[in-house]
Amino acid sequence: MVPGGLAESGFEDWSLPISAWVGRAMDELDRFGWAPMGDGFWLRLTELGRKAAERSQ
Repeated sequence: MVPGGLAESGFEDWSLPISAWVGRAMDELDRFGWAPMGDGFWLRLTELGRKAAERSQ
């Protein structure tokens, strides 16, 4: 999965190095008191993730 946000064009991946994803996600969750209720970041399933999910069924 890839974190990102919703924009006018649709979902946009975060333009951060992978190593920064967890820190940014934690910051956003803290900002919303761990109850973002639709705000904050979203996750996009990658093609590799989709294939892994299909294999596990």
